[in-house]
Amino acid sequence: MRLSVRGLRSMCAMSFCLFAVAACGDDDAPPVIDAGVADAAPDATRTDAGPIGRFRDGPYGVSPYDVAGPFTVPTTDGPLDFEAAFTGDDSWIFVVYAPGSAYGESLWNSNVDYLLEDSPDNVHFVFMSYFEEDRSDRAAEHVMELETRVDAALAALPPDRAAHWQPRMHYVTTEALGLGNWVSDMLNTRAEIAFAIDRQQQLREVGLLQSVTAAGPDADLFFLAFEARHFNMEWERAQRLAAETATTIVPVVARATLLDGDLDMAVTLPAAATMASFDTLEVDLDMSCNADIQRNCWEWDRIATLRLCTGAPGALTCDIELARAITTYGRASRWVMDVTPMLALLNEGGARTLRFNAGPASGVMRPYIVDISLRLSNRARGRRPVSAERVYVGTRPFDTTYDASFTPHAFTPPAGTTRTELFAFITGHGFATEPLNCAEFCNHEHHFAVNGTTFTKDNIAAGTSNGCVETVGSAELQTVPNQYGTWPFGRAGWCPGAAVVPYSADLTALAPAGTASTLTYTTTVDGTPFVPMFTTDGYRPEIALSVWLVYWQ
Repeated sequence: MRLSVRGLRSMCAMSFCLFAVAACGDDDAPPVIDAGVADAAPDATRTDAGPIGRFRDGPYGVSPYDVAGPFTVPTTDGPLDFEAAFTGDDSWIFVVYAPGSAYGESLWNSNVDYLLEDSPDNVHFVFMSYFEEDRSDRAAEHVMELETRVDAALAALPPDRAAHWQPRMHYVTTEALGLGNWVSDMLNTRAEIAFAIDRQQQLREVGLLQSVTAAGPDADLFFLAFEARHFNMEWERAQRLAAETATTIVPVVARATLLDGDLDMAVTLPAAATMASFDTLEVDLDMSCNADIQRNCWEWDRIATLRLCTGAPGALTCDIELARAITTYGRASRWVMDVTPMLALLNEGGARTLRFNAGPASGVMRPYIVDISLRLSNRARGRRPVSAERVYVGTRPFDTTYDASFTPHAFTPPAGTTRTELFAFITGHGFATEPLNCAEFCNHEHHFAVNGTTFTKDNIAAGTSNGCVETVGSAELQTVPNQYGTWPFGRAGWCPGAAVVPYSADLTALAPAGTASTLTYTTTVDGTPFVPMFTTDGYRPEIALSVWLVYWQ
């Protein structure tokens, strides 16, 4: 990866990675939203199209997530008929040169070699140009100049790679606002420097195509490769979800506006007898923005949690975390998260209250639009989680007092247990108050010892320049690329715009059913005890921790 990043220190100096931790406790509950059991996902503007065997019939539109309609444009290789060329196997990314725009000119003039090197094979690139600032038309000249640069880059590739890319590069010779089709209609309404059509034939915005830590406009075409990788992940996820016809989908909330604080939701799960037939639990969390336009998205990376509540309305305790993600810097996001061990806490079925929280005020001008559902299925695992016990839960300062706050935990797996699992969400937060930049950007290691054997969760990507870039396309993290913040940098247990993948360890051989056992927990940073030397006030290190023992039968 060739990220034009300026390093961790400049990132923290610009304060793009401020983080606030969402908490949940015994406060007054907001109004409860009713939900129930259904066989399909709740209606929403943003939906996966599922398998596509032919060009979709519409209805077509020009807004994000609308179905893209047919169009034909003149290119240096003759007419490009999008309907004839679209197969559903490829995404299409459009770049429009904007004379006079420092950002647009830096993007257009960046190195095309890296774009070809970093892009997945299944993408087409379409290059166009706007009028000059004086309204003269030099569109054909600009795209042919870029074609010359691309041809030079192709000539340097092995022949088979050049043959692959050459027919996938398209150069539109008519000025972008004068095409006389829906593309020019859209650009006249919403002047884009880049946009895309994904594999599901949906119109898509693209994100920020440069590092936020750059001193000035420094856009780079190779950032577009991350959009294409993300489209592939979304396509593969859509195929998987569409194929799971036996899944029971429990809507939790649909198109709810989250302005601030907690969103409490009454949910009716299937009856206990039906719940006993499921061995898999996924949480489907979609966080979009008003009108599905990313400029309406909130700009910070916050902990987003879905929790199970106990107690009566008005006196709820919501400290059972079912799923965790991190909100996206200024872009929409969707994560489908496998949290099967937490199925043990829902086995009774029936009426439950769930609480969703995505951190402090997102502001009434840019609220989140939230869709959540639970996906229950049987994947023939041969066993299922039947009970769980809390071990350590909470957010605590990460300093010399941290380890001492956790006492050894005695446990005995119940009779009939065939798997004992340690299941944990562990993420580090806080930065720029001590030399190691803990706990967001340092490698803190978490050691769980059971009867003399130690399991360690480390965070080796924390503090790296591209740790989160490397996760784009991951089916687990589902990281949103090209965010409007310091998304590329590796964090401790999380990435902005990504699901938090739980840590899991199989303790079965060490703690068989009926055997009295002890679990201990300690930490280090890069192999040594952490002794912070604070140099300033600010967001001091802390760990958000939720650790459970889960018993399967």
